[in-house]
Amino acid sequence: MSQSPHKVGRLVDSPRRGSPAWGRPYLAFSWPATVSAPDPASPLSIAATGPSETSKTLKALGYLDLAALAFALPVFLVAGFSLLGYAVAAGAWLFQRVVRELVARRAAAASDVRTSIGLNAASMILRGWAVAFAIFAVGLRNPKAGLAAAVLFLFLFSIFFTMQAITRPAGRSAP
Repeated sequence: MSQSPHKVGRLVDSPRRGSPAWGRPYLAFSWPATVSAPDPASPLSIAATGPSETSKTLKALGYLDLAALAFALPVFLVAGFSLLGYAVAAGAWLFQRVVRELVARRAAAASDVRTSIGLNAASMILRGWAVAFAIFAVGLRNPKAGLAAAVLFLFLFSIFFTMQAITRPAGRSAP
């Protein structure tokens, strides 16, 4: 079983003269500890479910917001909420999601990093304004519909944002 040790820091108690906590123990950073890489043959391996099952789960989580949108329709019907609000929120959500995907593909294909960042930033700003305009427009016409649209959109955004945080940790793209 070959394991490659890596240096990692360890917190230890040690008093130091001249420190604000002189005379009292405090935590200092030292480097004597080592951590070994996991053995891939171990039954406690990290990839216990296999890459294909994990990637399928992550892809499914990426569409949880769309499932919530579909589930919200019967809730709106049964609760008697404004269907105009649902239609505006659903249309705005689907529109901004399609635009986001198209711009993300174009940004990923860009050879210049500044172009990629510019496309993504412009897309975020313009999509936000477009959605805000749609919700405000329906809210001016019908306040209950505007409230329903705003609440549904924020609910969908919360789900989408949470799933992005789960499926794209540390800035890596989703599989």
